[in-house]
Amino acid sequence: MTFHRNRGKIVNEKDFEERLLGKLEEDLAEYDKIFLVSGRGRILDELVNELCGGKEAKNQKKKILALSSVKRQSREEASVTYRQITEEEEEWLGRFYLTYEFSDRFLLLSEQDSYGSLLRLVETGLLGMAQAVEALLY
Repeated sequence: MTFHRNRGKIVNEKDFEERLLGKLEEDLAEYDKIFLVSGRGRILDELVNELCGGKEAKNQKKKILALSSVKRQSREEASVTYRQITEEEEEWLGRFYLTYEFSDRFLLLSEQDSYGSLLRLVETGLLGMAQAVEALLY
C-alpha cells in the first residue's frame, strides 16, 4: 500500500485518489473551465498572469479555476479563481489528465515539449498572448 503526505497528514493512496477525484468532480460542477498549471516557465507564467488578470479574462462570463503548486500572486479584480495545491496533487492530476483526457473543461497548461501546443505557438510568435488567452477561454 502506498501512502501520501497531504497537507501534513499521511493518507493511503486510495483515500488520496478518492479525495482528489471527489474535489475534481465538485469543481467541474461549479466551474466552466479548470486549468491545471504544471510547472513554471517564462511563457507559462505570462499566460497565467494574463489569464488571471488580463482584459480577455475580465470580459468573459465563464467561471474559471486555475490549479497549481506554484505560489502565485492573486489579484482581487481577477475573474479567475486561483487555488494552490500540493506538488503531489499537481503530479497526480497531471497523470490523471494525460491518462484520460476526459473533458474539454479540464485542461493541462505546461511548458513540457509539445510541438503543437498553445504555449509553443506563443513562444514562436505565431500567436500573441491575448490570442492565446482568448483561445483558452473559448
